[in-house]
Amino acid sequence: MGERVSKPRKPGKCPEWIVMGERGAKCLRCGKVEPCPTPMPVAAFEPWTWYVGALHANCQDTGRVDPVPTSTLDWIQGDDTGTSSKAIYYHMTTGRAKRETGFGNYPYDPSDFGRCYRLLQLAPEWRARLPEMAAYGKQWAALAAAWDTLTELYEKELPNGTAPKLYDKMKELTR
Repeated sequence: MGERVSKPRKPGKCPEWIVMGERGAKCLRCGKVEPCPTPMPVAAFEPWTWYVGALHANCQDTGRVDPVPTSTLDWIQGDDTGTSSKAIYYHMTTGRAKRETGFGNYPYDPSDFGRCYRLLQLAPEWRARLPEMAAYGKQWAALAAAWDTLTELYEKELPNGTAPKLYDKMKELTR
């Protein structure tokens, strides 16, 4: 009969105040970002999150709140970005989306839309230019043409914390 091998015990889950962002795992309590090593085997991701959780397990809640960006430059340097909102930013500031944005990835879900929405709140003059994003594909063309409707759904559903009607409309437009 073979020996029974026990699985290693998990060191614990990552605290809820650790969130993933584009730059890595960020502690919402102390504000430090732990860069995510890349490339990383998928199997190594969970142990890495345990490690980050252990590093920040004792961070005290200081009530720290990241400053709300007041300009598009503040915004691009912050954590409320994604590939679709960066595509808008780089197109509007340079005339083309950059490689790191996935060449103009469009917003896939309400979270992506929200990042684009907040960017356009900072630069309302870009809203009139949003149809230019059609240069990055039919999905962008459809979303840009319906942006007012999507914005209305987003604003209506935002207080609920979920946006199923917005999500359904986005999926309908990007099929």
